[in-house]
Amino acid sequence: MEVTTSHPTFQCLQKHKLPYGETFRMWLKKPESLYISFNFSRYSGDSSSVDEWYNEDLSRDLSCGRISRSGFCIKYEEWLRKERWTALDTLQNKSVGCWCENEKSCCAYTVIKKLYREKKLLDRMYTEDESTIGFT
Repeated sequence: MEVTTSHPTFQCLQKHKLPYGETFRMWLKKPESLYISFNFSRYSGDSSSVDEWYNEDLSRDLSCGRISRSGFCIKYEEWLRKERWTALDTLQNKSVGCWCENEKSCCAYTVIKKLYREKKLLDRMYTEDESTIGFT
């Protein structure tokens, strides 16, 4: 049986954006759910939980107004490239959730999806023959 994989999808975790009758904690318990935002231990109800995709220093700078949202996205992308690049494959088939209502302006969604696509392209370039990726 062939296992199919897909790129991560975005899930806004605002109450009115979750599927009808579902709470954040119900969503989080699904194996395909991955929360990327602040206060993970508080929202999950598990004080020992850790969000490996969260950068506390950058988020603090954003919330204190020391950097803009676009500046945050740039710095978050740099951090992901440095700290989480090898873990991007773990996002396959995941529903990535955060509190942003518009996925197009959600820095975590935008950056992770961009990097995920770049990594997939690089993997193809180095693992497949040239004719497969368009060189003839």
